[in-house]
Amino acid sequence: MLLRFHVLLEILGTLFFVVAFIMGLIYCLAERSLKNRQLGGRLLSRISSLSAVDRFNTRSLYAGFVSYTLGIIVAVGWIITTPIIVWSNELISKIVIALFVWLVVLATIIVKHRHRLSARQTALASITGFISVIVVYGTVVYFVAGI
Repeated sequence: MLLRFHVLLEILGTLFFVVAFIMGLIYCLAERSLKNRQLGGRLLSRISSLSAVDRFNTRSLYAGFVSYTLGIIVAVGWIITTPIIVWSNELISKIVIALFVWLVVLATIIVKHRHRLSARQTALASITGFISVIVVYGTVVYFVAGI
């Protein structure tokens, strides 16, 4: 039961991080469109405001962080209560990836508040963080898991 709840929380956290990435892309595209005085097509014309996209991006980061944190806590509970765990490369790679994603989201949130990032900088941080997660995921899966 704990394992299923953990997986659900981690998937939810990942979805929130994907949403933050998409909102970051939308923000950058809409801002560029406004600066160039272009209409930006159907998608960008439906955006109510850049500040709304920024708020959605930030809330997605927070929700993803909370979900990942709870998922990690539940995973620790699962590890403690499970009598025998086979520590395979696959399990270790999943732990490494989950902790890396959690650290990336945490770093993005801390930098946003400590350095008072602008909406554009937050969007770029979301995009960069997501890309770094994908690169690390590919690296870990390739080298550690041997898949």
